[in-house]
Amino acid sequence: MLWAIRAVLALGLLMASHSARKGRRVLVELERGISQRERFFSISSSRSANMSLSPWTYRDTFDLSRVPNRIFHAHCLTSGCLTVQNGEEDMSLEAKPIYYQFPVLRKVQKRQNGVNSGGRKRGRTFVFRLGIETVAVGCTCVKPSMVLQ
Repeated sequence: MLWAIRAVLALGLLMASHSARKGRRVLVELERGISQRERFFSISSSRSANMSLSPWTYRDTFDLSRVPNRIFHAHCLTSGCLTVQNGEEDMSLEAKPIYYQFPVLRKVQKRQNGVNSGGRKRGRTFVFRLGIETVAVGCTCVKPSMVLQ
């Protein structure tokens, strides 16, 4: 799935840059609605977070200069892991976030000097740059790392 998203983003950026070189304007519309699949994913994700031995919650980040604008980051609720028997926190194991990298588009102002053909100052123009965002998607139990002295 991730490779498909990357391919679509790369193809769209390639087409946009090719059209821009020829002096054409490019309009990119992004659908803001939530599909049924995304709703199912968010519901099943929250169930997994509550059933895990290292439970987590999601924190929302919002950035107007990023596509997607809203990204949810997992935050571990315990420093240890819960036991299966009674659900108490076991400090012999550590709850650690699981990180995942995925592509985002960043809106960046394009530098323009001078005036346009009508003698007026040029308006601000923006370009989208492909970037990578590292996001915590959940938490897992790990053995604590020990440093021998």
